[in-house]
Amino acid sequence: MRLKRLLMFAIGSAFLLTSAGKPVAIANEINKINENVTQKVMRLVNSVSDEEDTEDPEEILIRAIEDYKEEFDSYIDITGLNVDVKESITLPEFDINYVAPTYAEVMHEYQLNLEASLTATQLMRYDDLRRADFNFDKYVALNQNKYLDLTVPPKYEHVTTMAVVTTALVGMLSSAGLTQAAISAFTGAVSTLSAAISTSWIPFIGWALAVGLATGALIALTVIIVQYWDEICSVINDIKNWFLEQFSAFADLINSFLMMQKPKSKNLQMRGQ
Repeated sequence: MRLKRLLMFAIGSAFLLTSAGKPVAIANEINKINENVTQKVMRLVNSVSDEEDTEDPEEILIRAIEDYKEEFDSYIDITGLNVDVKESITLPEFDINYVAPTYAEVMHEYQLNLEASLTATQLMRYDDLRRADFNFDKYVALNQNKYLDLTVPPKYEHVTTMAVVTTALVGMLSSAGLTQAAISAFTGAVSTLSAAISTSWIPFIGWALAVGLATGALIALTVIIVQYWDEICSVINDIKNWFLEQFSAFADLINSFLMMQKPKSKNLQMRGQ
């Protein structure tokens, strides 16, 4: 926002200072002022750009969590999602006839929106990441077909095709009774989050794309937790501990994100009451 205001200030200043009909002497003086104003504005713009551009994984995750909080409700309304007697809900503007999209539909829509928002350079980096990382390539392919066919091949051939770090997580989700499709969606989101805040990948894909990928992963994880709460609640503490261990460098941020799920889960705990 600061960058936009500075650019608008530069444009406005140029317009006012170069209005037609000025005497030559005044026009020459205005040109000097214009040059001075432009130099100062560009210095400010560059300093703001430096603040916005980052390769700090923690900053990437901070921005992703903020974007998650702003965007989540535009993809799904979880108010009373798993409440059996919806007539008991008296919240203002609650739509009793609302049908929530599935996690697969949310992930599909977010991916489409993300890809549509990318510049040509970012799209190239997005595709390069698919070429380099099997897990992300498979994640994109599954999001595209909404997890209807888990055997869909990734876009590129890969030597490494297994995410070893998620093996324990798969065991937890399987023991909780999640479907194979939901497990694939969950672990794919985790792998994408890991890539997005990796010091190896951030310089490769750029901070803006990293934030976008992390935001989508956080949205996906929350939707899956919400929609499978009855199953996941039995292993939620194990999942939290796993996240804190795997992302220990971001423990405080990961914990704050996981804590955000508590208010959302309260709606689910109303089941049967």
